[in-house]
This record gives sequence, C-alpha cells and structure tokens, in this order.
Amino acid sequence: MGFALIARNFSSSCGEIDPMMRYDEHIAFIAVQCRRSDRLVGAIHSMTATKQRKLKRCAALFVSRQKA
Repeated sequence: MGFALIARNFSSSCGEIDPMMRYDEHIAFIAVQCRRSDRLVGAIHSMTATKQRKLKRCAALFVSRQKA
C-alpha cells in the first residue's frame, strides 16, 4: 500500500511536525528543514539532540491527542 498522509502542520508549544504519515500500523513523523546556509551538511548532522527531544515531545503530544 505505501505511506498515507494522516496529518499536516501539527503545531504546539514544543514544536511543529509536518507531515505525519501512516504505514500499516506505524506512524512516521517527518522533520522538514529549510537551510539558510550554502554549507553542504548531511541531514543526519542537522538533527541535533535538542531537535530530537523536541520532535519526540511533539510526536508524543500528537499521539496523545489522537486517542482522545
């Protein structure tokens, strides 16, 4: 089947996630980032520990609101 879009532009005090996709029983939270620099840095290096924590908090909040 592939991925299906389930939500866009989820925003809260802890951050924003856009888009959220479903694949079977899994949800993928996608972080899209715009870069202002010409430096060629891989995406893995732009996702700092702080950004990961914010994404996790925001994803947990999204999931908790879906169950209500």
